[in-house]
Amino acid sequence: MWVLWIVLGIMLLIAIIGFIIWLVLKKKRKGYIFKPPVVLPAHVRAIRELDKLKEEKIWQQGREKEFYSKLTDILRNYLVEREGINAMEMTSGEILNEVRKLLEVESVYNNLKQILSTADLVKFAKYKPYPDENDLSMVNAYFFVNQTREPDPVPDKEELQKENNEVPEQGAAKPK
Repeated sequence: MWVLWIVLGIMLLIAIIGFIIWLVLKKKRKGYIFKPPVVLPAHVRAIRELDKLKEEKIWQQGREKEFYSKLTDILRNYLVEREGINAMEMTSGEILNEVRKLLEVESVYNNLKQILSTADLVKFAKYKPYPDENDLSMVNAYFFVNQTREPDPVPDKEELQKENNEVPEQGAAKPK
């Protein structure tokens, strides 16, 4: 009698395992079992974080130290992702030295220098920046990210022709 229960249990276990395998294979064929996560480019992520910080307007609530901490963290994370610089563990001076080696445009370097210098004064010297300085730091952060971002990929000739529908179909009459 107990042999019958063991056989039924084994058959049930085989059926469950078979059903699970069937589900996995079915989903795999559809292509959504092990999809890699969508990774945004570093500049897109940084711009989104800057937009979020701008919407919070924490510098207008007298929380300049928090504002500059978040602003510099966004830029440091961007530098880590974009350039591979270990900016989270560096001082402002070390970051500026590394960035100077990478950048060819002096104005972009000066914008980052303004942000980091003001942030250091606010965070460590209890400096109270003027409202215009906060706005300038925000604008300079956007400028820095946009000027140092990866260039958009240039489509090759075939892709451009497909987009413009310039490739005539076979059997179609050629325009005169």
